[in-house]
Amino acid sequence: MGPDRRVVGADPLHRPFHARGLPLAGAFRVSAVIGLATLVVAIIIQQLENVLLAPRIMDEAVGVKPVVTLLAFVGFAALFGLGGALLALALAAVLQVLFSEWMQRRASAKVEEPMQGRTLVDRLRYQARDLAEDLAGVMRAKEEDASMAADRVEESIEQVMADLEELLDRSEDVMRDEGQR
Repeated sequence: MGPDRRVVGADPLHRPFHARGLPLAGAFRVSAVIGLATLVVAIIIQQLENVLLAPRIMDEAVGVKPVVTLLAFVGFAALFGLGGALLALALAAVLQVLFSEWMQRRASAKVEEPMQGRTLVDRLRYQARDLAEDLAGVMRAKEEDASMAADRVEESIEQVMADLEELLDRSEDVMRDEGQR
C-alpha cells in the first residue's frame, strides 16, 4: 500500500480519491451514516486545502501566485489530461518567469530608447524633466483642498528640480570648456 500511495500522491487530480478510500471503506463498514459523515468531512477538508492552502504554499515555495496556480491546474488538466495536471505548476512557474523577463526587457527598452546618443548630462536632464512632469501630473490630480504641508512639499520639489536643472547647465558648461582645451 505504501508504494501505491507514493505513486498516486504525485497526481494531484486523483490523490483525494485515493486518500479517502480506506477511511471511507472502514466508515461504511461500521454504518452508512458514519460513512456519509466521513465523506462530507473529507470533501470539506479537501476543498479547503485546494482553495486556500495549496495555492498559498505554491506561492511561497515556487513563487507562482495562487490564482495562477488554480488556473494553471484547471487549464492544463483540461488541455492535456493527467499529464497536464501533473506538470501544471511547473509549466505555470516557467511561463510566469518568461513573462516577467519579457515585461522587464520591454520596460527597459522603452526607457533606453530616448537616451541613445545622449551625453550623461543630457540623460540626467531628460530624466529630471520626466520626473518633474510626473510630479506635476500627481500634483494636478490631488484634491483642491490640499493641506499647506502638501503645498510646501510641492514647492520644495519644484525648487529641487530648478536647482538640478541649474547644476546640469553648469556641468554642461564645464564639460564644454574642458573639451575646448
